Amino acid sequence: MEKDLAVIVLAAGKGTRMKSDLPKVLHRLCGRLMIGYVLQTIHKLGSGKFFLIVGHKKEQVERKIKEEFPYLYNEFSFVFQKELLGSGHAVLQTEKNLKNFKGCVLIISGDVPLIEKETLVKLVKQHKKEKNVATILTTQIENPFSYGRIIRSRNNKVEGIVEEKDASFSQKTIKEINSGIYCFSARLLFESLPLVRCANKKGEYYLTDVIRILKEKGNKIGACKIEDGGQVIGINDRINLACAEQMIQQKILKKLMLKGVTIINPQETYIDDSVKIGKDTIVFPGVNIQGNTRIGENCYIGPCTIIKDSCLGNGVKVQISVLEKTKISSKTSVVPFSYIQG
Repeated sequence: MEKDLAVIVLAAGKGTRMKSDLPKVLHRLCGRLMIGYVLQTIHKLGSGKFFLIVGHKKEQVERKIKEEFPYLYNEFSFVFQKELLGSGHAVLQTEKNLKNFKGCVLIISGDVPLIEKETLVKLVKQHKKEKNVATILTTQIENPFSYGRIIRSRNNKVEGIVEEKDASFSQKTIKEINSGIYCFSARLLFESLPLVRCANKKGEYYLTDVIRILKEKGNKIGACKIEDGGQVIGINDRINLACAEQMIQQKILKKLMLKGVTIINPQETYIDDSVKIGKDTIVFPGVNIQGNTRIGENCYIGPCTIIKDSCLGNGVKVQISVLEKTKISSKTSVVPFSYIQG
């Protein structure tokens, strides 16, 4: 366990660009809560101090996490941000929890479901190795619109971050972006947060301003730049949601195929992240498999079939049918055009 590491997950925002009554982090990707991917990834880091900042519809967020990730629920301390005044203000709410903490603090948003454990480990290791006061996880993308830009000096040192809405025309041409994931020295982080001022167009206290404050005081700021920009895609609207779902779906199908499942046409197949399928099963185009479905070995899942929360034994054959909350015994053939509900 990383005793000198604390992790803060930001999940208090409304997600207004999603145009939804549902809190942004509760939208689903391949059947799983968006924030579930983040929580599962950071839990693998082994830190004993996990904090989840909640705000908008906090009861709903807490309830869904408890329902779907009970083994994680008790591992996190929920911290309430009553006024949604930005990321800097959100992190400040954990000050009393980390008042005497001497290690480093990893801060991550709850809307980056594609982030991988290895990337976070790399960030923390680089932060410690370089003895930085703050280290920013960055990447370079062709279309950096909506992301904060990394400002560097002529000798390539990190000078700060400027948000999209506050960036000048020339700054908007910068393609190296802030992922919204950071590693800070805990002591200097909480010394700097009260110095952040609300002087931006959104009327919020930006966590990015801590970087500027630390830099102005002569502290060492680093950047851990990764090549795979897809990992830090933030989900801000339905378009981002669809893009992320496609990427996760590709990983799910690849994992199944490597385990011996034949998927005839991955582009026309949808399988939730929670589904389990045995080897030598064949999945045809137009298939949609959802929820806590378990499919045995040597099955034939024919075209235009929908299966949800069901259990199929070995050697089952089904096509052009809908199965929901049902159990099909091994070596059973389901008549085409069936609708079976348990």
